[in-house]
Amino acid sequence: MSKRVTQKLIYAYGFDKAGFSIPTLEIEKDSYQIQLIDFNAQKPLEGADGIIIPSGIFEQTKFWLDRYGHRYGKVDWNPDHLAMRTKQLQHHIREGGWVCFLLGTIDNGNGDQEMKESDLAKVFLNNKFYSVVCHNAKGILQPKVNEFSAYFKKYGISRTTFWSPVNENGLKVLAADGHEISAAEFHGQLFFLPWPEVERSFQELEEILGTCVHAILEYKCRNDLYLPAWVEETKFKKETAISNRLREIESEFTSLQAELKNFQRNKGILTTSGHLLNTIAVDVLRNFFHLNVKSKENYVEDATICDSRDETEYVIEVKGVKGGLKREHVNQVDSHRERLGLGTEVSGLLIINDFMDIDGIEERKKKEFDPAQLKHAENLNIKILRTTTLFETMLKHEENPQRKQVFLKLCRNAKPLVIHDQK
Repeated sequence: MSKRVTQKLIYAYGFDKAGFSIPTLEIEKDSYQIQLIDFNAQKPLEGADGIIIPSGIFEQTKFWLDRYGHRYGKVDWNPDHLAMRTKQLQHHIREGGWVCFLLGTIDNGNGDQEMKESDLAKVFLNNKFYSVVCHNAKGILQPKVNEFSAYFKKYGISRTTFWSPVNENGLKVLAADGHEISAAEFHGQLFFLPWPEVERSFQELEEILGTCVHAILEYKCRNDLYLPAWVEETKFKKETAISNRLREIESEFTSLQAELKNFQRNKGILTTSGHLLNTIAVDVLRNFFHLNVKSKENYVEDATICDSRDETEYVIEVKGVKGGLKREHVNQVDSHRERLGLGTEVSGLLIINDFMDIDGIEERKKKEFDPAQLKHAENLNIKILRTTTLFETMLKHEENPQRKQVFLKLCRNAKPLVIHDQK
């Protein structure tokens, strides 16, 4: 009989992206085998008993402070690759496998949805806890279970803590510091363990993985109900029906969750600036208002709205600013239009997220623009669309199949400020 009958198969995914030297793709032990899978490998994350994944391997994040001391972040990642791996892990868990995320610094920034969805560990951790906070390394942990004592003794340094679970069903706290959780598991299938900065050698990686796998297998052996294959193969009729229904619900849940996140992302027109605001604003015009938005230079900063004949109707510029409308903002739209080889007969459209430092839509709407700057915009045939107006138009016409025509009419009637229709 094959050794695989008693030997557990474990995948260790993405540790090459975490900077580890990996001279071999297999670690063989008596009771388990670890297969190391490169971050960009085509191999799906399915078929193993368990999977271990380090945090932070999907994202590249930069942070800075503005002159007011406000902290901003920009994160880059491949959403398609992340979505594929997320789906594979969901299927893996549904089929009875376990996943362990080794958590380094999980930084959600200021809570922007983009920052909360840029890494595989973030997707699962933020889905389980309302509060996830990173901090300086802490070595004070209170272990709650004996099986992880060896792991916590060597690697129990936390840089991320979490609390306020979305649902406490199935939650088991493995280590904590007061009310702040440093390690936890759900239903014996989803584990979150702290992971300190370590030497990126293969010897160190082998030690980390071995200690982690041993702890999880011991824990599951003590706490799991094990049914051999010959028992699992015999199903109750209701059991089969429930399993099929759960698959349907999961598919519907995934679809609804994606739709909900899209609505949340659209709200970013009120909170973001720079490239992210550009991207969200163009998505809103294209996907919410169904406008023919194009970019002749393949950058959203150079987007245009075209008619059915692909003739340019509006040249778009998007700005997020702390204050109000300035002459330079208007001039940038004019320069953009000129760079595209278009004259003033083609309207410019400045979408501006103004007075960003003020909380509340009504409070922002009370702020007025300098009439001289509005006159300057009108002389240059440039329409001014505040994101508060854009957002209110979205709310009012969410279910209106003619919202494209509504948007274009509001822009045509602007003198030069686009006014939200009150009818």
